[in-house]
Amino acid sequence: KPHTAVIVIVVVAVIAVSIAAASGAFTQQDKVDTSVDEKTVDVTLSVTADHGWDENSTPAIAHIEGNDVDFYHAVTPDAEGNKGTSTVALAEGDYTVSFVSPVNSDGSAFDIYDTGAPVDINVDADAKTAPAVDCPMTQIPADQVTDEMLQDIIDQTKNAVENGDETLKGDSGKAILGKLDGNVSANPNVSDETKEDASKADEGVDIDGKPADTIGKP
Repeated sequence: KPHTAVIVIVVVAVIAVSIAAASGAFTQQDKVDTSVDEKTVDVTLSVTADHGWDENSTPAIAHIEGNDVDFYHAVTPDAEGNKGTSTVALAEGDYTVSFVSPVNSDGSAFDIYDTGAPVDINVDADAKTAPAVDCPMTQIPADQVTDEMLQDIIDQTKNAVENGDETLKGDSGKAILGKLDGNVSANPNVSDETKEDASKADEGVDIDGKPADTIGKP
């Protein structure tokens, strides 16, 4: 009968619409791109030492906190030694930057052996000049570097590799911990316990893990 045929057609149409909706046929064209391109700025990290920082030293490690991120970035000395520069891309916002001291091949360190004086910066993509952080270091001779100083550097370097960006992961992280082991052992004041801690610094640290988030959520 005609009215029966109409009912069947309507039922078939409803089923077809339901299947199409479930498969996303009507939603794909209506989807709106809600992603936001985060504005970032290249922040310069400049480290200078008065003496002793070279390719055989561990890097100076910047600790960057703020704007939903908390990560570490390694700054290595250039070919001439005693100075190194690197950049990190940061999203707009407020940050605090501090540094972990390197350890040199003779076991000496620098007066930023714990974290150095934190520096507050504001990252603004519309600013005429990008922020720059300077970290001057004064060498502490090996015979004046205490066991406690070295233990502190070991702990912070391990934490930096665990929570670092790509400069502290993989082969880079392994090389840093290897230098840390040898350089700490070269210090005349170091205890056997601290030497052992340095030699086992790679234990329990996710060296090959995913690099830390450096941008944060929009």
